[in-house]
Amino acid sequence: MSYQMPPQSGGPPRSTPIPGQSTPIPGTGPSPYQGVPTPGVFLGTQDVESPPPVKVKKDRWWGFSWFGFIIIVPTVIGIGAAVWGVLAAKDAVDKANDITIPNLAGDGTDDGGVSQLIGGGPAASVAALEAGILGDPTNFIEIILYPDYAFATAQDPTQPDHIDRYMLQADGTLGTPEPQTNDPEAASKVFTIDAVQWDAIAALVAEAPRLAAVEEGKVSHVYVDRDIFSEVHDVIVRIYISGPRSNAFIEAAPDGTVLRVVV
Repeated sequence: MSYQMPPQSGGPPRSTPIPGQSTPIPGTGPSPYQGVPTPGVFLGTQDVESPPPVKVKKDRWWGFSWFGFIIIVPTVIGIGAAVWGVLAAKDAVDKANDITIPNLAGDGTDDGGVSQLIGGGPAASVAALEAGILGDPTNFIEIILYPDYAFATAQDPTQPDHIDRYMLQADGTLGTPEPQTNDPEAASKVFTIDAVQWDAIAALVAEAPRLAAVEEGKVSHVYVDRDIFSEVHDVIVRIYISGPRSNAFIEAAPDGTVLRVVV
């Protein structure tokens, strides 16, 4: 029989598990923090007010820009049209003021009649201007017919940027050319007398005071040129009517069709 050492108490822990016991797995034992609430549980136990909801600002700039586009663009177009109308009317009035001069028929009066502006008067006057001014045909920039005389501005056929003004008196005498400021764009402004139906214009002149509703009105003069305010610079005829209480002018196409009446 061999000798066996008696078991000693208090020695190092057994490495061999005791039957009926299991080896503890790290992390499965009781936690030293057992019973400590989690942050969520902790906060839930506190009387903490929830933060107010954050309001997300809507981007108003897009809506404002579109609204501004809708409002501003039509306004600008309307203003442009109004300015165009004012400029056109102002140009017509300025021309009337610039060319209205005393009667030169020799009787010393200015009766504003229409003696040479109706019937065959206009056709006869422009035929005399055509015959006496250089050019074949003559290129006119403007023709102004009065009851007893006429004016015409025409292009020099030998120097296209040179223009001269002529006066036709009641007896058919054509004055000498009066030089005007050179105009490099003169070629785009000229027209010939064939572009206008003068008999139709004479008939319109006779009715002009009634059409314009000018009380006791009389036609003072007729102005013919190309309309610089139109895209194609159409030939336009303006008939000016004056009266003791009001003035007006009629714009007409070369065939005598009334385009508008400006009071």
